[in-house]
Amino acid sequence: MTVLGISALYHDSAAALVKDGEIVAAAQEERFTRKKHDPSLPQNAIKYCLREGKVEVADLDAVVFYDNPFLTANRFAANLAYTGKNSEDLLEMSLEPILLERLKVAENLRKILGRIGKDDIL
Repeated sequence: MTVLGISALYHDSAAALVKDGEIVAAAQEERFTRKKHDPSLPQNAIKYCLREGKVEVADLDAVVFYDNPFLTANRFAANLAYTGKNSEDLLEMSLEPILLERLKVAENLRKILGRIGKDDIL
């Protein structure tokens, strides 16, 4: 089984390629962009891992993203409900990235990779 793991959209985004339970390649995006704590989708790190592991996108059994954006949004909403009117700044600052960026991870990965593994599912 060949799995590409992705961490992104907070800080220190990265990718790792695992084949049959063994780490084949891993890299942080900041090593390529030279942007400290780069939070972006790690397209350079992904390409590096695939190249280093001699793997094509169609050979991936799975592509995994560590975050469930629906659970994150739910946690965020619970925090807003708890803090009430004192959370207006938090709402403006955080809701947009949660809803826009994290919910579009699969779509953005398809733009980078062309598809998401054998079954095109994230």
